[in-house]
Amino acid sequence: MNIKLRVATSIFIILFFALGLNNLFGQSNSNNGFPKITPFINIFSDFNSNLNSNNTLGGFELTRAHLGLKASLSDNIDGIVCYDATSPNDGSRLDRTGYLKQAYLRFYTKQIALNFGMIPLKQMDLLENFWGHRYVYRSFQEQYGFGYFYDLGTTLEYKPSAEFSFDASFMNGEGIFSNQKDNTYKGGLGVTYFLDKWLVVREYADVTAKSATQSTLSSFIGITPAESFSLGGEFNYQWNNNYLINHNFYGFSFYSTYNITNKYDVFARYDYLKSDKVGVSLTDWNENNDGEKIIVGAEYKILSNVRFSVNYQNWLPSLSEVKNIQKLYLDFEIKY
Repeated sequence: MNIKLRVATSIFIILFFALGLNNLFGQSNSNNGFPKITPFINIFSDFNSNLNSNNTLGGFELTRAHLGLKASLSDNIDGIVCYDATSPNDGSRLDRTGYLKQAYLRFYTKQIALNFGMIPLKQMDLLENFWGHRYVYRSFQEQYGFGYFYDLGTTLEYKPSAEFSFDASFMNGEGIFSNQKDNTYKGGLGVTYFLDKWLVVREYADVTAKSATQSTLSSFIGITPAESFSLGGEFNYQWNNNYLINHNFYGFSFYSTYNITNKYDVFARYDYLKSDKVGVSLTDWNENNDGEKIIVGAEYKILSNVRFSVNYQNWLPSLSEVKNIQKLYLDFEIKY
């Protein structure tokens, strides 16, 4: 860990606990109990074992840790600041790269929510929550490069009824690692339909114009016919990935969870990723990364904020000459 990162980490930890103590001991002297400040920590770790005879290695990994503060400033304003310490590579190294993951304010009423800052995007958040096992594997769009979970900008959500929600976003378009200053932005529109608690349908589209216009279309449907069972499916298509003409790719993902009890569940997921050919090329432009992903696992919730999963993952590349990668994982998530 370099000196700058050590200093930044130390400052953040001091503020983290200082504000937490302020919440415990100083809140009663503030106006109507505000601000209410709550620290939180998320830790993700895993052990994986390679089931193939190839050279893909396994072992213990500490993939990331989040340190954050949630602040309720009034009845209609709140915000989050979150610091992420993650491995610069695959989680096998113990040195960490630290960066600001979230930093935003939210103004909200019963029907409207306005966010500004480094924001988690609704498109990613909704699909990830329905999948429900982010600590095992990221949601499809984030995993395969269709978009960013967090971005700098502003979002507006309008919920006129219990059934419909409309959202618009105006973002940097380059995630949290690039502060854009080229007058190019990403605009997105989404509509979500809810039917009681058993059906959710979402359509989403975004567009960004640079040397070429990159655009994305996403469709999602999720059903929960019983409290113990959920099934979701999504289709995603992106034109001119990375602003390269005709570098189009698409894919779909299906995932399901069955809750055996309130502590045990089993889950499965299938991903398919495919890219188009460019011009007269005989091969797909992204063929080295195209393929299928299969995940099957079981989860045990030790406590409400501690869970682990034993799961099998198999990556099947589209190239026939490349061997598949099979691994057995033991994943952990701790939240408090």
